Amino acid sequence: MPLADTRWTITAEQERPDGHGNYGRKSQNRDKKSQSVPVQLQESNEFNELKNWQPNPSLVFSDDNIPASEYSTKDRPGFEQMCDAIREGRMWTLTVTEVSRITRAMPVAVDFVKLAQQVGGLIIYTTEGKQFDLTTTTGVHDFYQAVVDASRESGKTSDRVKRNKEDVAKEGRYHGGRIPYGRMPAIKDKFDRVTNTGEAGHDIEPHQAAIVQETVQLIDEGQPFLSIHRMLTERGEVLPSPANFRRAISSPHVYGARSWRGRIVNTEAYPPIVEHDQWARAMAKLNVESRMKGADKKGKRSYVLTGWAYCACGEKMVAKGRDNHKGVPTRAYMCPKCYTRRIAEPVELLVMDAVVYRYSSPRFVEALRTASQNNGKQQDLSKLIGEVHRLQARLGELEDAWTNGTEGLDLNTMLRMKASMENELKSVNVRIDGLAATSLLGAALSGDIHKAIAKADLSQCRMFVGLIVDKVVISPSEPNAPRVRWTHEPTGKTFLFNPNLIKIDFKY
Repeated sequence: MPLADTRWTITAEQERPDGHGNYGRKSQNRDKKSQSVPVQLQESNEFNELKNWQPNPSLVFSDDNIPASEYSTKDRPGFEQMCDAIREGRMWTLTVTEVSRITRAMPVAVDFVKLAQQVGGLIIYTTEGKQFDLTTTTGVHDFYQAVVDASRESGKTSDRVKRNKEDVAKEGRYHGGRIPYGRMPAIKDKFDRVTNTGEAGHDIEPHQAAIVQETVQLIDEGQPFLSIHRMLTERGEVLPSPANFRRAISSPHVYGARSWRGRIVNTEAYPPIVEHDQWARAMAKLNVESRMKGADKKGKRSYVLTGWAYCACGEKMVAKGRDNHKGVPTRAYMCPKCYTRRIAEPVELLVMDAVVYRYSSPRFVEALRTASQNNGKQQDLSKLIGEVHRLQARLGELEDAWTNGTEGLDLNTMLRMKASMENELKSVNVRIDGLAATSLLGAALSGDIHKAIAKADLSQCRMFVGLIVDKVVISPSEPNAPRVRWTHEPTGKTFLFNPNLIKIDFKY
């Protein structure tokens, strides 16, 4: 029996003679000038005219520059509107140029079939001459098979694109997207084509490169990253956000290497902006700084001890300021569990005095000097960084071998080798942290510590504290205890504050 003679299609055509919908979609439209979607819709209209179907402008849907494969997470507003029309019973046929315009992902196809069957049915026509009646087993099976074929082609394309990108990465060529900070920007013509393909993303951009060199040098000398970023911004330099700038200077391209999927694939892909040894030392110190307890994670702070201040009950204290009786804002640390509260300024002054005293202690300085000399003899920092890169490369090669089904490499063997390399990598990172922390301490003590802390900004003060302080424990006052007046001699400031309620645990 011809499809048009089935009882369901006759009923649907009688109830909705204008229920014929069209849908068009294009995966990529980078220049926003592609006529692919209009061409698809025009082709669908011509197909409908051959069928003598009444046009319905409200049932024309499209999505431009939106993929429909399993690799995409983009929303498809046109597709969702089309599904709403089907759900509301306004559409009973759908015309597309090919099934892949609807979807390349099987889970979406299954949901689409369920929707069609819930509302009574849907017939899909392609301008290639195929039809899929989703009320029949054969129609559903053929539709699923068409989606599988489209998905397979999409997967092949994805694999091919990934291989091409890896080849481009190994050669150090520009492959589109964001240009690394410190490299020449892409120059494009009116058709959005890159005209300096040999230089874009590869050659050094002098001004940005000078900023990278200065930043790496200051980090290597022991300056906190946020202080450097703030100093450069105040100087008038236009920089990315602190998080993006940190990623920019941490990229291997700074010393001339190219990474792909977390491992170095070419150590001489670019002209270096900074020598590898200096970059390695600076990055080790930067990583130690960022991993310190209480490291800045939520932007600018106004409290020195956030992350190190603990209540005697064991709870970490939080910054909790409020206005005093004169309306003046007062900074304070408060326990969220037992509500013990201490004004921040006297606690911070007391702790910073103790930090200065500890740094100035002859015994501490001598111990630091000895540790620095011993660490220097045992391992060179840049060699340890090189060992990290080697282990990361081996991990990547192991994962590739497992993915490619290398003969003799079963799952248990792969997991055992991976665990061994990860433990070795963790051990090397611990040694790097210890060496970098000692180096930072040495930089902090290279001059007059009193003058250094007196001139330090908030980030620098936090670095000085974080290097040697494990925690600051704040105890509550005894009930009805007499008030103690304490004067901070260097500044002459006086507070109602009992220093005996503050206990400092040092790392060293």
